[in-house]
Amino acid sequence: MVFYVYILRTSSDTLYIGQTDNLKRRMREHRGKTAKS
Repeated sequence: MVFYVYILRTSSDTLYIGQTDNLKRRMREHRGKTAKS
């Protein structure tokens, strides 16, 4: 199984590090603010 590790910079200039097996879905969740940390 493939997993992705990603780093996002928030609007308050904080870095968020996450992992997922579905990068497109996870980015959609972050953009829609439905992501659970």
